[in-house]
Amino acid sequence: MKMKRYIFITMALLALVSCTKDSVKEVSRGQVIDFHTAMTRASVTTTDNLQTIWVTATNESETNYYTDLQYNRNGNYFTSETSYYWPSDGSTLDFYAYAPSKNRLGGTLSIDKTAQTLTGFAPAAEISNQVDFIVANASGSKENAETGVGLIFDHALTQVEIKALNSNAGYTYKVKGVRIAQVASSGDFDFHTKLWTPSANKTEYKVEYAEARTLGTEAISLMPTDGDNAMLIPQKLIPWDTDEKGNESEGAFIAVLVNITSSAGTQVFPSEAGEYEWIATPIDTDWVRGFRYTYTLDLREGGLVAPDVDPVDPEDPDPFGPGEEVLGGTVKFTSSHTSWTWQYPAI
Repeated sequence: MKMKRYIFITMALLALVSCTKDSVKEVSRGQVIDFHTAMTRASVTTTDNLQTIWVTATNESETNYYTDLQYNRNGNYFTSETSYYWPSDGSTLDFYAYAPSKNRLGGTLSIDKTAQTLTGFAPAAEISNQVDFIVANASGSKENAETGVGLIFDHALTQVEIKALNSNAGYTYKVKGVRIAQVASSGDFDFHTKLWTPSANKTEYKVEYAEARTLGTEAISLMPTDGDNAMLIPQKLIPWDTDEKGNESEGAFIAVLVNITSSAGTQVFPSEAGEYEWIATPIDTDWVRGFRYTYTLDLREGGLVAPDVDPVDPEDPDPFGPGEEVLGGTVKFTSSHTSWTWQYPAI
């Protein structure tokens, strides 16, 4: 009797944040589909705590070989409850792996032999609820039964981190929030090309905290918690036009919710004592998939009043109108980006 050959897949480890390469344990002949992988959600999800991935397999037939098959961690591997075998005719299977689940991702996930897309994906409104969407593609046939098929995961989103400092000893800055504004609210993703088509609709992602954070000369994170960074759709940002003093601009900017006092204790901004208001700086970065962008804002010269602040009431004039300078200068910032993923060939 001819022995059936099980499908199994070895997966190259995705090393994130660390350059350390984990080893892929060899899989013996005859095992079912096994995955060995890693992923991360900022500093929260790591190689050790990833528990579940999903895989769809297609071939030349009108229906998928299997769809959205869940794999759970089983020691050093990810295995499914249902076992599948390689087609005996030697035909090729195409694998599309992803995490988290389609229900967690939202949008419409559609994978078959003709198209592989996630349409209408929108990052969660709360940064802390945003997911690290990872994807991998590979193909194989029964010729891979002994060696397995390698999968290499990529991050599908862009990670954004915002930090701030104050290098001006003449002023004290207290911060109660940060916003990333006028960026694409949703997008469509192609699993085959791994390219995004951002929507024309814009939105903002805002974080506010009850306890103010006082800026010093060393940059601190303005995210919900240190390392809890935004996971957003890759896109080319069009910057806020600072010459527009009203609310008409749709350009991208970063805003910080601040209270500014002089070193002597006199409140400088906003005009109402004890209150906080948004100051902003435009950004025009080209966010690339799989990269982390860190913006470090130096508020030493103040900044511009955010463009969506209520316009000045002529009967109760306020010295700070949208687009006006707070201290006579603009926010100085540096922007750096780093590759978020190290890829290794399958073993």
